[in-house]
Amino acid sequence: MHDPLDAILGPRPPAPPPESLFTLTLQALRRARRRQRAAQLASLLACAAAGLFVLLALAPECPGPRSREAAPADKGPAPVAPTATALEWQALEGRGASAPAYREAGDRYLDEGDPASAVRCYGHALSQGGTGTEDLSGEDSYLLTAIKLARKKEKDKCDR
Repeated sequence: MHDPLDAILGPRPPAPPPESLFTLTLQALRRARRRQRAAQLASLLACAAAGLFVLLALAPECPGPRSREAAPADKGPAPVAPTATALEWQALEGRGASAPAYREAGDRYLDEGDPASAVRCYGHALSQGGTGTEDLSGEDSYLLTAIKLARKKEKDKCDR
């Protein structure tokens, strides 16, 4: 027969070996690193979201679709203005008065946002224009005025 007190009073099974201090420390460090990485990721995402909101707030509004007005049926398509390059080639080939053509090409280059080409055309216009082109006028662009003033200053230096 089996006595129920034998289980209580009998020998106990051996206890599991205690974990070493190294293993416990390593586990604690790994948990701390995981928490730190999660916090860094959360702050990175928060910064990215804030940057996106600032960008959206500062970005100009996109224009809506353009409304196309019906062109009158009796008129043909609007004439296309020649490009700055085409105007410069016309001036180079000598069609018409080349100084005004070079000036018009320079103005067009300036409107298109190419100041280097505008300087080249303005220089040709002033070189071929003869007398009277060095005088300042209210129709001159800021770049043409600057070139005229620089040439005038250079001429005054040379005359001394």
